[in-house]
Amino acid sequence: MTDRKDLTRWNRAGRSRFDYVDGNAVEFLEILRQQLVRHFADPVSGRCEWISPPQQIPADEAEPDAEPQVERQQRLSIRSQRLLETYHQERRDWAWEISRSFARCCHILTEHANAYANEGYLGTATQWEHVRRLVDMLDYHPAPPASAYTWLGVTAKEGMSGTVAKGFQVKNSPADGGDKVIFETLEDVYIDAELNQLRPSGWNKSEQPLGLSASTADDPDTAETLAEVMLRPAFHLRHLMPSQSSDLNDLISGDIFRIKDFLWLDPDNTDIVFAPSLLWEWKAKAAYLFGLSPPGDWAALAETLLPGIASASAESLVDSSGNNLQQATALKQAIELAELCLDPSRFANLQLQQLINLQPAEKVKVITEWLIPTKPAVEPGETALIMDQEHNQAAAVMINRVEEKTKDDEDATAFLEVELVTSTQQDQWSDWKKGETGLRYSPRWHKKSWLNGDNVVRTGEAHGLTADSYVGWKSGSRWRFAQVIEADRRNLRLDYKRQMPPPGTELFVLRPVEDGTVANTLEVVALVGDPDGNQDLDEVISDEPMSLGEPLALDDIFTLKDMGDTEGPDFPSLPPLLPPAALPGI
Repeated sequence: MTDRKDLTRWNRAGRSRFDYVDGNAVEFLEILRQQLVRHFADPVSGRCEWISPPQQIPADEAEPDAEPQVERQQRLSIRSQRLLETYHQERRDWAWEISRSFARCCHILTEHANAYANEGYLGTATQWEHVRRLVDMLDYHPAPPASAYTWLGVTAKEGMSGTVAKGFQVKNSPADGGDKVIFETLEDVYIDAELNQLRPSGWNKSEQPLGLSASTADDPDTAETLAEVMLRPAFHLRHLMPSQSSDLNDLISGDIFRIKDFLWLDPDNTDIVFAPSLLWEWKAKAAYLFGLSPPGDWAALAETLLPGIASASAESLVDSSGNNLQQATALKQAIELAELCLDPSRFANLQLQQLINLQPAEKVKVITEWLIPTKPAVEPGETALIMDQEHNQAAAVMINRVEEKTKDDEDATAFLEVELVTSTQQDQWSDWKKGETGLRYSPRWHKKSWLNGDNVVRTGEAHGLTADSYVGWKSGSRWRFAQVIEADRRNLRLDYKRQMPPPGTELFVLRPVEDGTVANTLEVVALVGDPDGNQDLDEVISDEPMSLGEPLALDDIFTLKDMGDTEGPDFPSLPPLLPPAALPGI
């Protein structure tokens, strides 16, 4: 047995442990059988008839010279089958039974020795005490294993600081009245009153989308537009067993608990015995599948299985769908994340039209609820504005319901519960995060958009002009004139059909000359309706010009500003998703 040193037979790549013993009970019994034949065989025939097979190596198991690979595999298969039959056969021979028992004992003893050999290395050790002894040689002392762990926030008294030694105990009293659980800190913790206000990044911002609410998931109109995967049983999610889904079914009166039902489930306040971490994991997967809407038109791939799309290149998706490369890449990433949410067997048989909703987005009705102060007053039917300042976007919403609420504390101020629905103008806000979104509904937030268009010029400072005023500018060596149709603080809409003056042009205010008298500080630059024909008809200021021969003189001067420059408090910025003046009253 000491000659068997082929350890590669039992140690292939990718294993988590190493086997130091080349053999098992079956192999050991075959070694004993061959030795018994060698010592007790008939010297003439070379056979030992009380042992089966009676020869050391049967004829059909002998290795011939230049054996082909296929025949070698067949020969080894015959040998393996014969070894198993020999080991399991029942015989009344005492010598054979003792040999078989001895082989079993060798197998058990060598497996124990093999296990202890693996405990001598960190890479293969599995017992806590052995791992502790190994790392102790590196002067590392790990904490003992714990049945549970939790995060603990420690607040220091005002003006105090110091170190909380490891081993500090904290008791937890379960809400159901069970036995108290004691937790201990694993490390020394330094605390300081000045650190009391520190919070993790995003601790007060919800990551849930605005469209995820109980009313949304239960609304019949919305349920009809959900993707088919959301209507499947909960155990179609990864890491959720069918036995666990039966407990979830009890939450909805024995009906089937579906993936969409996780949208309204509160993992921290349920009657089932699952760990909240599992429920939060399943809820997060359901939330991702609910909001899955990759950009582009994928109707051409509606019946394609998801593994086929995930394995295809982005370029081939572009050719088969007509979308651009960026949209194809986004679809592949969305499907890869969906694969992490769904059970592998369910994912493999799922079509794209079952994963995402290919219906137009305007058919989806989204509802969200807000709590706002009672003042200023709001009423159903009014328009409000949802603003995502983190990403500089906004959308219009309609106030659908207003209900006054009062907190449990009698001294608390009343507040309003406002239900918002998608506006006829926009509905792109359903996947915005709650923690990054604000609501603007006060009538005090009232700004009028500035003038814009192809026939509008903007001055560098306030001009003070009104409609029906006249302005002029020089284009090369010629003067151009126009009448003001509409004006605000720094913008002028001109009645002018030619190319507008470019930014940086000096713009002059034109005043009619009265009684033919011109002050020394003024300069006569135009004669409207000149009878001599020196004035272009396109340069006449209005359709109803003044009397012939009446001149215009220069007055104040302004510099035109770039229309794209909107800095300054005088130019309120409209949300980028809203066209100017699209929503009256905002």
